[in-house]
Order: sequence, then C-alpha cells, then structure tokens
Amino acid sequence: MDVISFHNSARQELWLEEIKRSDWGAGAFLHELLSSDTFFDAVGEGSKVLLLTDGDELISYCTYARWDDIQPTELSPWMGFIYTFPEHRGHRYAGRLFEEVERLAQKEDVPAVYISTNHVGLYEKYGCEFLTMMDDMDGNPSRVYVKKILMQNEGIILRHWHESDAKVLFKYASDPDVGPRAGWPPHKSVDESLEIIRTVFNNHTTWAIVLKETGEPIGAIGYGPSCDCNLPCREDEPIAGYWIAKPYWNQGICTEALTMMIEHIRETTDIPSLISGHFIDNPASGRVMEKCGFVATGETCIDENQYQGKDRPIRVLRLSLK
Repeated sequence: MDVISFHNSARQELWLEEIKRSDWGAGAFLHELLSSDTFFDAVGEGSKVLLLTDGDELISYCTYARWDDIQPTELSPWMGFIYTFPEHRGHRYAGRLFEEVERLAQKEDVPAVYISTNHVGLYEKYGCEFLTMMDDMDGNPSRVYVKKILMQNEGIILRHWHESDAKVLFKYASDPDVGPRAGWPPHKSVDESLEIIRTVFNNHTTWAIVLKETGEPIGAIGYGPSCDCNLPCREDEPIAGYWIAKPYWNQGICTEALTMMIEHIRETTDIPSLISGHFIDNPASGRVMEKCGFVATGETCIDENQYQGKDRPIRVLRLSLK
C-alpha cells in the first residue's frame, strides 16, 4: 500500500471515481470540490488530498488543509475528510494517513495539526487529544482534537532536521570531545554533516534539540533503526540515543529532551519498552537515562561497530513503557 497525493497523481479520474463511491456525505462534498476545481478555494492553497492506495483500489483518504469547517479561527493546519471504506475498516489503515500528515507537518515545523469531529474515542488511538468545543461554519458545535507535532518546553524544541542546519551541526559535531562519547567520529566537513542530515537523521524518529533562545540545533535525539547499535534488544524494542553539544553539558538539557521523547512515544505508539546504553567511561549519559526511568539490566556488551568501540564496554539500560 502507498500514500499518494491526489494532485500529484496522473490517475486523477480513477481516484475521483473511487472517492465518489464513499457512503458518506462529506466524501460526496470532497468529490464535488475536486471535480469542480474549487478544492483550493475551499481549504486553502498548498492543501493536499492524501490517498492510501492498493493498486487501483482506494483504501482510505484524508485532507491536509489550511482551513476546515471551523471558521474563523487561527488554528491551522487541519486534517479532515478522514475516511476508510467499510470493507477495510478495523485494520487501522488511517494510521498510515496520520503518519503522512505528521511527516508533512514536521517539514513545515508546525507545532500541531487539528481535527474537527463529533466522534469520541476514534482519533485518540492515533495520538490525538481533545482540545475544546468550537462552532463550525453552520453554527453547530464540534469537538476539536489536536495532534501535537513539535515537542517543546520553556527552553527547548524537538523538531526534525533541515538541510540548512548543516553548518551549525558541523560546528558542534566536529568537536572531538562529543562524537566519540556517543560512538561516532567527529564530523570533518559541512558536506559530511549535510550528508548525515540527509541519511542518518532523515527519518520520523530522529529530532534536533533546538535551543528556543537562539533557534539553533545543539544536539540530536531519537529512537529506532537510525541508531545502529549492537545492544541486546528484545523483539520490536527500539534503541534510544542522544547527544548534546559541549557548551551545553551539565545543564539538564538531555534529560529534558529524553523526557519529552519518552512522553511522545507513550502518547503516540504501542512500543512496550526502550533499550539504550552508554560507554562505561561516559557515566554522565547513564545518569541522564536513570533520571528518565531507565534501569540497568546488569548486562554489558562490546560493539566494535561503534567508533572507538573496541575494548570499551557498554552498560545496558532498559525503560518499560507499560
């Protein structure tokens, strides 16, 4: 199955016919907007219709739009027209659409996406939270949900990396006191930092730690396959990792960032536990994990794949999320 954009597809007539067979009034309205070429007038330029497809079959669809039926409001963007065909319900296929909406929102660095609905208990399972009641354009009350995209507190923001971050990444990641503590070599050029952003950091579960005061990325944090470590993981157990630039050591920033990421994982996934580790000669990293609830498993391991990892034991810790 693939998520595609209606307006980028060369098969718009096929997808229009698929949308038309929706047993839902809002689906008929979406079909009318697309057929009459008034979609952008109704929901704003830059809006998208996202289609979850399986070959020639439309499984589910939604919009990612500047406006919805709650007007006037400063809230934006909105996820709307969320629909899965009856024969495909019960498989959480809409989750694929939520993932794509989150990816689009992250690229725009918007803090949240909103949903107007009168359903209760439907979108909570995708990490949405009830925000407030608001009137729609017909004056009818509607429940407004929020799907948080950026993680932030008073001092830092967790957002995804941009290619424009390459220079500042090199400034901090070229420090020989930083990378080796986390198992990676110091960056040698801005081009290398740019390539790291395009590859290692280019996924949904790796974030830049951004200082609000300056807007500058000062570290990285993430979980999952982007952290290629030889730890004794359980099945479906991601690895958590992080680092912070030397000028910001011993200020509690890593603890704040890890706390936010853990809460995000709890709210938006069914992951049962996380595993992590630190070189024994870097006990400060272990203290961050322990402050966030990680518990030492009693295991150590050697991972020669890590930079300077030979003969440097890694202390293993685990966090239960259930």
